[in-house]
Amino acid sequence: MTLYKQQSSPRGFTLVEILVVISIIGLLAGLITAGAIVAINSAKRATITTDLSQLDMALKNAKTKLGDAYPPDGTNTAAANDANNNNIPDDFERYFRSAFPKANLISEIQRLQSNYNIILDFTYYTPQTAMIFWLGGMPEDLYNANRLNDSTTRSNLNPLSPLIGFSKNPLQPLSDPSTSRIGPFFQDLQNSRLGDPCPDPNDHHDPRRSLTIFRTYRPPVTTSSNTPYLYFRAESQRATEYCLPGTNILKTIPGFAAKPYWDVKSQGFVNPKSFQLLCAGLDGEYGSGNAFNTGIQSGTLTSPYNDANTDDQTNFIQGTIGNAVP
Repeated sequence: MTLYKQQSSPRGFTLVEILVVISIIGLLAGLITAGAIVAINSAKRATITTDLSQLDMALKNAKTKLGDAYPPDGTNTAAANDANNNNIPDDFERYFRSAFPKANLISEIQRLQSNYNIILDFTYYTPQTAMIFWLGGMPEDLYNANRLNDSTTRSNLNPLSPLIGFSKNPLQPLSDPSTSRIGPFFQDLQNSRLGDPCPDPNDHHDPRRSLTIFRTYRPPVTTSSNTPYLYFRAESQRATEYCLPGTNILKTIPGFAAKPYWDVKSQGFVNPKSFQLLCAGLDGEYGSGNAFNTGIQSGTLTSPYNDANTDDQTNFIQGTIGNAVP
């Protein structure tokens, strides 16, 4: 008698086994995703650090070409004698005179108004715009003949227009610099990162005041709100409002008005002989600024500080401010 061995049919996965496999795959995917996010954010912060370093060097280079001093940061509210009510800060007037000793600032402002349909309103000269004005100079679109000759575009000024420096004409440094120029002093300046400052609600009665040559400059990587850089010259102790791009909202509530850092060790401004460059970090929110102890390792942010501080980046410490928080 021939015996046949009965073959058993293959056993499938049980529901429990399938669920276990799915859970393991989900866990691995989560770990990979979290690791990728950390790596991406680290790369973004490294890019910002490099960018801040390049801007730092550009400002130091500009210092040797423009009056051997660092430009005012826009926190000064003391107005110079200005019959035309252009809100000219007295330190801006002094710096302009030092950089262009043969030029008359009032005459330049009047010429910009008559020739290029723009009122140079210093309401827009703030820590958001001061650095880029002196590093980049005048916007090319300001002198665009097509803009000036067309009544429908005469009131427009492209916020992404390339900045082309200042004219070499010693009497008219704000005239068209396209043929002979001084600067720009930051050769890697990217037009796509330029932006308009927040509009001044008090200036809407005259549309020419909404045209401003002052530009903001955002980090080279995408952050949560692309908040622009801030520049503070040494000894500046005033907080500044800052604007979230696309919202026209000034951050003025307590804890969000950005201000420079104070050195606990020296009881003075961090970088007392130069300036501070601040980046709001990947969260797009500036901290309120606080005492910073350079005497402890690479630096220590002292309490109290808020969460927005820890993500900020500067030109006086590698990485984020949070790296120095004990």
